Amino acid sequence: MEGFKEFSRFLDLLEGPPTTIAPRVKTLRITNFFLRYGTWKRRKAGHKLASKLSQLRSIQTVSQQWCILPETFLDFILALPAVEISIEDTTIYTSKQFFDLFNSYLVAQGSQNLAIYHLQLEEGPDAFLDHVYLFEKRFHLRAIDSTSLVNFHDVWDPVKSRAKITVETFYLQLYGLGVEQKYLPFLRNFLLEIGPSLDNLAVELSYPHWGRGVLSAYKELDLTSCVALKAVHIGIICMDHRQTALMNTTWKLFEALPPFAIKTIGLIFDIGVPLDDCTAPLISFPWTETIERIQDMFPSSKHIKIKIGCYSDEPKAGRVGSIAQALHSKFMKLPIKVSFTAIIWTSIGSST
Repeated sequence: MEGFKEFSRFLDLLEGPPTTIAPRVKTLRITNFFLRYGTWKRRKAGHKLASKLSQLRSIQTVSQQWCILPETFLDFILALPAVEISIEDTTIYTSKQFFDLFNSYLVAQGSQNLAIYHLQLEEGPDAFLDHVYLFEKRFHLRAIDSTSLVNFHDVWDPVKSRAKITVETFYLQLYGLGVEQKYLPFLRNFLLEIGPSLDNLAVELSYPHWGRGVLSAYKELDLTSCVALKAVHIGIICMDHRQTALMNTTWKLFEALPPFAIKTIGLIFDIGVPLDDCTAPLISFPWTETIERIQDMFPSSKHIKIKIGCYSDEPKAGRVGSIAQALHSKFMKLPIKVSFTAIIWTSIGSST
């Protein structure tokens, strides 16, 4: 459901007789709720409506700003019986709302299948130490990114916390929020703790944000405990004056990883806003040497995925696509799979 009106119609159905859709709802996705203001209808208590969704397994909430959500809506969400939770692109404005979330029936049910991505806490977590008990439990995270994780630095630091955290997929990005300085010790400790449980690691380097010290901070992380890692993806590597520094950091990260379990390696390149000769960086890049070096570093690898992105009109995009296709054909006879894909950025860091 997207937006206020669709969600209101859904709640109208829930308020109907027990023979309505409620028993058939197994997955719920709510996006962009209340971004456009409307008249909120007075309803039954949210937790009573949530209790009707007895077969609900999965809840995904995306692009929410909790400061403008009606109390009934939050009451409804926090009482849902889902056992699989995804919270994405969400801003929580007070510590109380944050504590209410982690003290809710929703998180109690879904703590073993939780995904958090781009969660922002506006009010500083000064009161966390008075609520440590909410976080010193077992949590299994399907996925979490580092910018969301730093909200938990007072309660999930393995050096001082009794929480038991396992993670399947970790999105590591150090730019912004002073992460490369203030939170680096916490991130280092956390990665060491969750490393044995990690299946997938995605590292986003400094693009589109570029600042001194960011790349050197990546080199300080300890990835030696990631012994079960099956896939690693690194990007975005800009094919301009930054390319050498970004590739050096990429090799350092690869060297820091235990190599024997990794089956898939992904690299994302960006040739920037194409000029007349937009394909020159692709032609001059040492693809053969790069692929051979990756094979040597990861002897169990089965697939090297290379994506090439650019901002382009259709004719130039066609040229980039043709070169990617030619590169894909060139490496088809290798003992491992090597794939090249051209992608067109519609905004910074996103593709069509």
